[in-house]
Amino acid sequence: MSSIKGGPIRWLWDQGKRIFERLRGDDVTTTVKPDPEIRDTFLEKERRAGHSEASNRELLNGQITVQRWVLDFRTRLKDVYRNEYLLGRGGRQNMTASDWGKLGAMLKKQYQYLNGFARDIQAGKVSEGQMARRAQMYFDSSRQAFERGKSSATGMPDLPAYPGDGQTQCLSNCQCTWDIEETNTEWRATWSLGAAEHCPDCVANAARWNPLVYQRT
Repeated sequence: MSSIKGGPIRWLWDQGKRIFERLRGDDVTTTVKPDPEIRDTFLEKERRAGHSEASNRELLNGQITVQRWVLDFRTRLKDVYRNEYLLGRGGRQNMTASDWGKLGAMLKKQYQYLNGFARDIQAGKVSEGQMARRAQMYFDSSRQAFERGKSSATGMPDLPAYPGDGQTQCLSNCQCTWDIEETNTEWRATWSLGAAEHCPDCVANAARWNPLVYQRT
């Protein structure tokens, strides 16, 4: 087990069970399994916090520059991606150099998209409403970080796609998840459709990877 939060109440990761355990003293008070509900609950809390909307208003009102807005956006996006990955992976103490590399690669790609977003704002190509919707898509794309962290926790090879990584027509709005079963000889990963209207790509993934099997070596 590894601690992800100190204090009288501790959250510990049980690697064998792939769950977080909430302890008071030596007693387990509740358990939490990393799943799509937890993944999306975290995103909803971030959305309700309204940090992105506040920064957008400051930019539109001329209180900050586009450069300042980009820096603030990158900071928040990095925090959301990191927290989603840690949630799937089982906490910071379970992170490896490979995990940090995967996280960095995802953020690098998002930062490249963000630079294009900033250029569109400067060129006056984005309305206030479009700005809000487009900004939220970046945070929604962090679902892929959770899914990557969750699969990494099992020790399995990288999967061909992850919900929210932009490879499906629904882009960052993807509500799907990978269900992963482990045996002594293989990993069985199934692309599971979420509780939402599904794009054709996700439907195809669910049919094609049902399951996707990797042999243990």
